[in-house]
Formats: sequence, C-alpha cells, structure tokens
Amino acid sequence: MGGVHRQQSAVKQIDAQQDEAELILASLQNTFVFTMELLSRGSDNDILLMKDRLTSQIQYVEARRPLAKPDNIHVGELHIPSFIAPDATEDSISNLFCTPPTHCDTTIVNAPSEESSSNLDVFESMFNDSPFKQQVVHNYLSQALCITQFDCETKKDRHQTWPSAVTVTPRNDIVVVDEKNEVVKMFSEQGRFKKGFGAQLGKVVGVAMNLMGDIAVTSKDTVNIYNVNGKFKDSYRIYMAEKLAGICFGCNGEVILADNSVQTVSIIHGGQEDLRYTNGDLKTIIGDFQEPKYVAVTSTGDVVISDTKKHSVTHHNNFGVLQFTYRPDWEDFHFPRGICVDKHDNVFVADTGNMRVCMFDQHGMFLNRVLEPGMCPQKPTSLCIDNSGNLVVTFMYGEVGIYMY
Repeated sequence: MGGVHRQQSAVKQIDAQQDEAELILASLQNTFVFTMELLSRGSDNDILLMKDRLTSQIQYVEARRPLAKPDNIHVGELHIPSFIAPDATEDSISNLFCTPPTHCDTTIVNAPSEESSSNLDVFESMFNDSPFKQQVVHNYLSQALCITQFDCETKKDRHQTWPSAVTVTPRNDIVVVDEKNEVVKMFSEQGRFKKGFGAQLGKVVGVAMNLMGDIAVTSKDTVNIYNVNGKFKDSYRIYMAEKLAGICFGCNGEVILADNSVQTVSIIHGGQEDLRYTNGDLKTIIGDFQEPKYVAVTSTGDVVISDTKKHSVTHHNNFGVLQFTYRPDWEDFHFPRGICVDKHDNVFVADTGNMRVCMFDQHGMFLNRVLEPGMCPQKPTSLCIDNSGNLVVTFMYGEVGIYMY
C-alpha cells in the first residue's frame, strides 16, 4: 500500500509540474505575439521596456525548475504529458522533473542559474549594441497591448452578463463578480471557465484577495470568505451595513469597505477578524460621498475611492483625511467605476462613461490614457493587476481583457 501511495503522490506532483509548464508555455507564446506587434509599431522607449520585462521573464522561467525529483517513478505507470516526445526514455523523462545541482537549497532557488546568466548576458549585449540604447523617460508603453481577451458569459447565465468586480488569485485564476447573474465566476488566465460560486449569497458586488490568499466577496451586509478553489470558509456580518460594494485589503491587514447604503467608506484597522467588531474604535469612517462604489489601497496604506454619482476619484490617507482629487487630461470623469493600484503605486481608473482607462502616479499626476474608446470592446467596469504586473479589465456585457501597459 505504501508503494501505491508514493506512486499516486508522485503522479500528482508531475501533473502539477505539467500544469505549470503549460502555463509558462502559454505565457511565452503570448509574449512572442505582442513582442512582434511591439517591434512593428512601438517606440524606442517601448522596446527598451520590453527588454526589461523579457529579462524578468527569463529569470522567472529559470527559477520555476522543480525542487526535487519524484521517487520511484516508472514510465509505464504515468500519463505522459503531451509536450514529451513519445519515444523518450524513462531516464530522460525523469530528468525533466529534477533540479540538476544537488547542492541547491531554497535560499538560492530563485537566483538565476549559470545558464540563465549567460543567456541574460547575451540578451544584454544585444541591446547594448543596438540603436535603442538610450535613457528611458517613461516606464510604461505609449499604448497598451492586449495579451488575452475572453467572454465571461457561461451557459448557466440567466441574464445579460454584468462584471462588476475582478481580482486575480495567487494561481493566476481570474475571479469575476457577475452582478446581474448574482454569481462569482472563476476563469484560468487563458479564459477557460473553471467554476462558479457564491450563488447562495444573492446580490454580490465586490471581490478582492485578502492577505491569506483567500477570496473575499461582498454581499448586502456581509463579507464572505472563500478559499482559492472557491470553497466557502467564513462570513462576517458588518455592523450597520446594508449595501456593501467595493472591498480591498491593505499591506498591514486593514480592510477597506465601501457602503452605498450610508454613502461611506470604512477602514477597519484591526484586520479581517475585527470585521465582527466594526462598531468599535478600530474603524475609521470616510464620508461626503454619493455612491462610493470602488476602493483601492496603496503600499503606504492610503485609500483611493471612486464615487460614481459624484464623477470623482479621491485620495485619502489611512486616517481618512482627503489628500487630493484625481483629474484626467480631458474635461472630467464620467461615472468612474473600477480602480486599482500597481506595485509602483500607480493608480488606474476605469472612466466608464468616457470609455477610457487612465493612469496616474502616486501623487495624482496624470500619466497616460491606457485604453481609449477605439481600443475598448465596451465600457470598462472594473480593474485589477495580475501577478505578472499586467492590467486586467472587465467590460460591460462580459468581455475581459488582459493588457500590458
């Protein structure tokens, strides 16, 4: 029995490695496509930026080598992945799933290997000798490039799809709240539907990942917690809340909640567990809104809030004090909805009424129109940043796009 269990465990390990290899392959294929498009119409600065991102991707692929070789694996007992040649020997297959250096430990697994370093040296040399070597003025593309686009409508939908919020799990699954169909949908990063959950909640509105890697979903007066597979874990009924909307989590564990019933945004400083006691001193209230729909938080704990009915996006410190108001380079926002913040504290706003997505720096300075009306299949509704630093956008009536910006 022990041998059978070991073999089953080894098979699961190789299946997981196959899944990861296929994800990396898909990512590299997507990279090739939009790199060719960039070379055909990108600026010099865009190409330099792509060089930096490809360098990071090479390091990532090298770092994803498995840590250990499964024990007692025989070819005849395994389902051989499709990317392995049918005439491969047992030793060659086993060697695909092991780390060549036997002295490596987890403290240096993420460091580039000697082979990776040589590849990077060649890559660096190629760009240093090219006419594109110059000072990079901006760290973003002059025009966003679409990497993936898919429709989040499913066969079980009873109404027109309306994606109101989006987030990305640590596994790169895309989680979309379909407000009209009152369900949360999970897709792979290639757009394959995986499952729906949360239908028993009734009206669902907001979604975010908490610091434990769980999925938090707002519904009426409750924050509901699901694990990364969409399995229910817990719920928190919020004191005096009636119509919760956007939700996000700060780096210190604080929870930010928008409540349309009382037109306020709450900062719960104690963390998720203190959601049960939000009538206490751990709560900061930010008021003077008409419909605070979406919230986001910066690395310093500042809170960004979009107010759809006031057509405004404001920036507050973690005590709720207004710091400044975001202004686009056109007349004004028109029904702004989704907002998100990237790792550089750049702020993105879905200007739904104007059919644009715009980008600001951490001080509120306008940087770029990431998406324009001609680039959007419909009006943008919600935003998030995925694990590769790309912008995920949902659009009215169900389209989802992933963009390099």
